[in-house]
Amino acid sequence: MRLTVESQLESKLSESRFAPGSRIAVAVGSRGITSLEEIVRLVVEWHRQRGAKPFIVPAMGSHGGATPRGQAAILAGYGVSEAALGVPVCASMEVARLGRTGDGVEVYFSREALGADDIVLINRVKPHTDFGGRIGSGILKMTAIGLGKHTGAGSVHAAAMSLGYEHVIRTVARRILQTAPVLAGVAILEGPRHETAKVEVLRPVEIEAREEELHSEAKLLMPRLPFDAIDLLIVDRMGKNISGTGMDPNIIGRGAHGYSTLFRDQQEAAMGFPVNSGGSSFVNSRPSRMAMPSVLAWPTSPRAGWSRR
Repeated sequence: MRLTVESQLESKLSESRFAPGSRIAVAVGSRGITSLEEIVRLVVEWHRQRGAKPFIVPAMGSHGGATPRGQAAILAGYGVSEAALGVPVCASMEVARLGRTGDGVEVYFSREALGADDIVLINRVKPHTDFGGRIGSGILKMTAIGLGKHTGAGSVHAAAMSLGYEHVIRTVARRILQTAPVLAGVAILEGPRHETAKVEVLRPVEIEAREEELHSEAKLLMPRLPFDAIDLLIVDRMGKNISGTGMDPNIIGRGAHGYSTLFRDQQEAAMGFPVNSGGSSFVNSRPSRMAMPSVLAWPTSPRAGWSRR
């Protein structure tokens, strides 16, 4: 991992010159990415070795209860903390307005990140759970929504209801990339068992086009359930750390097949954020955890102890 990340940073950022003490905002989101701590650490070390002073900025909208403490706690749960990395975690919900898109969408951006000399965004690229298209979750979405904080996320989500998510994310991100001191994006692809499949550093001018290609690669890497027909899918645990909806319909296939799902419990790392039960048909009314495989396909009917949403 070290060789991959350092060689990518060298090849893409070797011409960058950092003045001694330059402040580098490293933006990190709330998703559970397998190699997140290691990649963040390597990015931080690389900049430190060049005389810069990196710090962490939580790139989250409503996650962590939309509070600085809550968002810092989410990152700490992934090993991204001042104690672990030796750099400050500057968690703030304050934003600056950067104007409007051509459609009139208000653009907001983290004041903490905007006050840095340079910004590096680290995120996984994968299909989104709520919309299809040539981009999904990734660097562009983190730019437009994550670093827009709660205010910017609200603006994007509201506009997307009429203009569509992909269009709004692209246009808001373009405005930010033209205005904010974004140095690079670090794109991560994961394989079907959440193993890191690729890490690629992108310059700002490359981000939009290259993310489309990485999004296509990510689709091919996603696991699928090995069944043609299911009556009931039992999901042992879900959480916002796994997916924005708690469980990923791109993997469980519910959007295409329309079968019933039973949600039994949520991940501790989700920190009490059930996200409307992930669209489940049934929710286990018992709070206890029971030992069983992570996902079971079970052709049966609801039984006592499950409650209909």
